[in-house]
Amino acid sequence: MASIARADVRKYDNFVNGQWVAASSGEMFPVYDPSTEEVIAHVASAGKSDVNAAVNAAREAIRGPCLSPGAQNFFVSPGFINTTRGSFPKTARKSASVDEPGKAP
Repeated sequence: MASIARADVRKYDNFVNGQWVAASSGEMFPVYDPSTEEVIAHVASAGKSDVNAAVNAAREAIRGPCLSPGAQNFFVSPGFINTTRGSFPKTARKSASVDEPGKAP
């Protein structure tokens, strides 16, 4: 792919655990504008260890104190919804349906 060099091409690292972090390999890859084929950015090339670090950071963030009690209550298990479905009003049952995720009630 032919590309036109630009002096103002920005570089982006991986965003993990609230910080910009370079890829462990130090490698970056170009991002092209498909209409001009020019390089518009360079992005950190995340490898397996980088992905694992990001996933672990995300898991800790969900478990950790960063969520308020109200936000933690948002993560209700589908099993709880299924066992209490009969006690909800009809409109609440439709909005809480987990039978067909992504499908409007």
